[in-house]
Amino acid sequence: MSEMQPKTQDELFAFLDSLDIAHKTMRHEPVFTVADRWRCATLLPADTPRTCS
Repeated sequence: MSEMQPKTQDELFAFLDSLDIAHKTMRHEPVFTVADRWRCATLLPADTPRTCS
């Protein structure tokens, strides 16, 4: 990986774009409990990789 790491969200997205990595951001409320996590999971399509854990 390059020495210059993305520091902002825009830099991260530009970095992913430069590597031809598709990405989509889905905004949701903060997740603090297991119940919150499951509520978050129901907002995502079934085939979407999830990072709310």
